Amino acid sequence: MKLSVRSSLIAAGLYLAVLLPALVMDNGFRPHPRAYLLEFRFASPSRLAADAILNVAAFVPLGWLLAQGSRDIAASSRGRVLSVGGFCLAVSLTVETLQFFLPSRYSSLIDVLTDTAGAVIGAVVADRWG
Repeated sequence: MKLSVRSSLIAAGLYLAVLLPALVMDNGFRPHPRAYLLEFRFASPSRLAADAILNVAAFVPLGWLLAQGSRDIAASSRGRVLSVGGFCLAVSLTVETLQFFLPSRYSSLIDVLTDTAGAVIGAVVADRWG
């Protein structure tokens, strides 16, 4: 399904407006203070895998919408995928930086990588079949 560039960008903005608060809200988990990358020590492998899958799945729609919306901006498919990946990398880094300062959240480079991977997957899917 192809959306217009404007519709895709509006939908991406709305999706991001819903996603961002969910990524920084209190989830009831009380991590170790400044537990940067300590999730390896405190979480089970199944929880880490579930978290990675959830992060990828959350960013696939955003990558798809942004790739649809950048059809007129980036002419090549490689340019679209790279621009979507770069934008979502910046969004994810911003979220993880905010989480560093929230007592109920922890920052993770794994989240940055899986968020970006999800967006790139969505952009590739949009480019190939969207």
